[in-house]
Amino acid sequence: MSEQFEHDAGSYVGVDRLPGEPIREERTLRLEVRGYLLGLALAVALTVASFWAVGTHEIYRAA
Repeated sequence: MSEQFEHDAGSYVGVDRLPGEPIREERTLRLEVRGYLLGLALAVALTVASFWAVGTHEIYRAA
């Protein structure tokens, strides 16, 4: 492999390109990790919010 493709290990989800076509957006390890950490933080926040909503009866009260 050439040196150019050694660091080409990013996910590039949703990007369609032909083989050999140059990559328009450089995805570094820092950007990949930041994306995964953002997803993890959102998942934790939504999980905590759902448990809070069930525990406090703020959503489903007696009418």
